Amino acid sequence: MTGKPNNRDAAALSAGAVALSNSATLAALIGHLRRIGAVSAEAERDLYENALQMLEESQGDDHSGVFAAARELIAEHLKPHSSKPAS
Repeated sequence: MTGKPNNRDAAALSAGAVALSNSATLAALIGHLRRIGAVSAEAERDLYENALQMLEESQGDDHSGVFAAARELIAEHLKPHSSKPAS
């Protein structure tokens, strides 16, 4: 589809941009707190585990795939990463 996006497309684009921006900012904040020693590795893991639990508890009967995709993204942070570069 070309031309001017309709209101629904614009709203979806805006919501997606907000969600991505929030996610990127939060991940950067958690990573920064970890790097400067304000958050331990265990606390960092707890943050992501709590976020995952909050999503699971609030998803209800959502069949859109949004909650599943969000859970997958958070689960990526819970995987062990043995080769993280030091900053």
